[in-house]
Parts: sequence; structure tokens; C-alpha cells
Amino acid sequence: MTETMVCENCGKNLGEASYSKSNCCKGCATRIVLKDLFTKTIFPVALAAFLLYMAYLPLKSGAEGMELYMKMLFFAGIPFGLKKMCVWLIPTGRGSVAESAAILVLDLVVGGVIGAFVLAWRMIYAVFNLIKSGVMLVTIAGASS
Repeated sequence: MTETMVCENCGKNLGEASYSKSNCCKGCATRIVLKDLFTKTIFPVALAAFLLYMAYLPLKSGAEGMELYMKMLFFAGIPFGLKKMCVWLIPTGRGSVAESAAILVLDLVVGGVIGAFVLAWRMIYAVFNLIKSGVMLVTIAGASS
């Protein structure tokens, strides 16, 4: 007795064709790939471009050349390093206000440096994910239904 394959997402009868690692129909597999493409590629690249542009506006008159690009990368990296900012040094409030402010500034610097590396890594990952998603979409489109 042969068991028929059914799409895990919509319940459609697949026959013998499955379009991804899990049992998915063509429409569901395309939807999964496009969701992955938007969440892991398009949104981070758009966010990085917006942050770099917003960092460029106030810096364009004060810095030139490589200094401008390093400052832009630092300021754009702060949101990407946000999770790591207050991990090592946490202002406790026991000291003076100046001491707490200095620790927060140090946390911003650490977050900006870490975030610059995370931002660069996310852009490299976005390129590879774009290639992977393109190959998967071509594979799904080329498969017969």
C-alpha cells in the first residue's frame, strides 16, 4: 500500500514531487524561500544602507577619505552591536553620575566596534543567502509539478 505525500503547510496532495527538504508543494516552498530572502537578505541590507546614509549626513562636512568611512561604519554598527553593549560593563548607579555616563559611553564604543564586524558579517551572509535563494527559486521553478 502506497502512502501519498501531503504538503505540511497547506495539505495539498503532492503525488511524488517534493520541492524542499520538508514535504512542501511548489507554492509553499516558494513562499518559504521568499520569506527567507526578505528576512535574511533584503531587510538587513536595507537597514545597513539606511544606517550608513544616516551616519554619512552629519559626518560629510567634518571628515574626509578613510576617516569618514570608518566613522560611518562605527556609527552604523551601533544598532547591530546593541545586544553586546552592556554585557561586560553595566553601570550600577553606586558611583557618581559621571562614572555611569563614562561606562555608558564605553559600552557604546564597544558596541560600535563589535557592531561594525557584525554588520560586515551580515553583508557577507546576505550575499551568500541571495545566491542560495536564487538557486532554490530556479530549482523550484524548473521542477515539473
